[in-house]
Amino acid sequence: MCEIWDEDFIHISTTEGSTDVGWIYYYIVRDLECGVSTENCLSHSGFIYTPCFCHRHISTQMFYQNAIDICASYNSSLAKVNRGFVQLTLEKILAQVVDGEVRIQGDRASVTSTWRFNNGDLMKYFNWNTNEGQPSLGPTELSIVIRKSKGYRWHDALIEEAFGVVCQIY
Repeated sequence: MCEIWDEDFIHISTTEGSTDVGWIYYYIVRDLECGVSTENCLSHSGFIYTPCFCHRHISTQMFYQNAIDICASYNSSLAKVNRGFVQLTLEKILAQVVDGEVRIQGDRASVTSTWRFNNGDLMKYFNWNTNEGQPSLGPTELSIVIRKSKGYRWHDALIEEAFGVVCQIY
């Protein structure tokens, strides 16, 4: 039997004890889902193309607004992690770097728990480190970072705390 879903599944190596025993999930990336071509990506200095993901990792640590500004200076944005495929792509990228704590898109107003992308759209995909109480929603923890040291899980972070950056062209 085969089921088709229009959402991503993160592959888990073992499914013992799960209701999904015996199932294997694969990512299917349709050409229409790729917003940037290889040629367009590589025409931007310092950007690297992996399937359907054009990025530039910046190891220099910076505050949230500086991260937004540096990406904008490259005609790009902070990485927009809106599905499992993008999350796994970032994990592969960060596996190659020493300090894998980077800012991604996502912020919230201090009085709300609603997270939004930089363009104001509501975020629906998350990979919070719930085992460590994330997001903690502290009054000044208004941005999101991926922490390689925490299994690539997400943490809310201070906007005035310095982290590396992944810029994306999409």
